[in-house]
Amino acid sequence: MTSGVQPSLLDVASLFKDYSGDEAGGVHAIRGFSFQVWQAVLEALGAHATGDDYAVVMEWQQDIALLDSSSSPTKVTFKQLKKNESSGHWTLPALLNPPEQKPAAQPSIATTSPKPKKKNKRSAGNVSVLGKLYFHRRRFGQVAPTRLIFASNAPLYVEADDGSKLTLSKTAFSALPPATQTKVSTALRTQLEIPASEAV
Repeated sequence: MTSGVQPSLLDVASLFKDYSGDEAGGVHAIRGFSFQVWQAVLEALGAHATGDDYAVVMEWQQDIALLDSSSSPTKVTFKQLKKNESSGHWTLPALLNPPEQKPAAQPSIATTSPKPKKKNKRSAGNVSVLGKLYFHRRRFGQVAPTRLIFASNAPLYVEADDGSKLTLSKTAFSALPPATQTKVSTALRTQLEIPASEAV
């Protein structure tokens, strides 16, 4: 039998309070879900809330592509997702330096000579994290306007023009310090062989 009095929000929130000794299995299970999948769910919910037509392409080359229409898209947003579990933050070199090539294993006497590897013509090659993201703009730029987003569970540390350190959890490329913009543009131009006549 109830008293007919509805609990307040504060009372309801207290029902879900964590106490020491509580089961933590649910927390560990949630951590096991893919970061990419949850980001795709957020993109889909955000697009759905507008009431406009949309399409979300999940796990496409480790990214999410959000189209402004499911039947005849005219714009695309690429969201590259990258977790940072090692340092808890990103630095510019970590985002701009291509991954190090592992040295080739020396064949033993008993092995036959390895077959040459075929190059994948569709990939962006051995480029940096941001290079892979920018590759989408170059690939789709002639077809539709593109928007690029890098999303992570960790902030970015960059150096301000006065030498101080900035911790950024959200920023536009145009809002980065000019020296940082130049470093990014130069690295992308070199890695993707962007001609001087093409703006980055």
